[in-house]
Amino acid sequence: MSLWMKTAKRSAMLLPLAGMAGLAAHAQDASAVSAYVDSSYLFLIGGLIVMFMAAGFLCLESGLVRSKNASMQSLKNVALFSVAGLMFWLIGYNIAYPASTTLFGIIGIPGGIPWDAGVEESLDTGYAASSDWFFQMVFVATAASIVSGTVAERVKLWSFLIFVVFLTAIIYPTVVSWE
Repeated sequence: MSLWMKTAKRSAMLLPLAGMAGLAAHAQDASAVSAYVDSSYLFLIGGLIVMFMAAGFLCLESGLVRSKNASMQSLKNVALFSVAGLMFWLIGYNIAYPASTTLFGIIGIPGGIPWDAGVEESLDTGYAASSDWFFQMVFVATAASIVSGTVAERVKLWSFLIFVVFLTAIIYPTVVSWE
């Protein structure tokens, strides 16, 4: 028997299970699911627009510095976006949105991970936690990018990236958590 025939037989045996999973999905309230999806997409689209602002900042900053420093300014912007994403994912998101269980009353511990299955599958928040993380992360990176333009040609790369670590992991998320 060919591999294709074996695969087709296995697929046919799993078809009733797929049908039952579809029935379970229809059991949820369709309007709540629709609002959840719409809100999540709105976060992602808004985040993409803000993310393209980073390209605009890069063009502005490269145009304002001497031509010999334009490539360094480009590197600085790409590096700060990478550092901002990692630091906000590792530390900042849990400071901005503390989980129910926290360490020292400040830093959320697992259960507050942005794409934890328990948080992601819940319709209570009205949006996907991972889409909210992306939306907030691009604003954190934008704040660091504004500072990057301010200190262009005046600060060494490594000292600026150390500042970005503190800005994106502690300073910005702490302000976001104040309601």
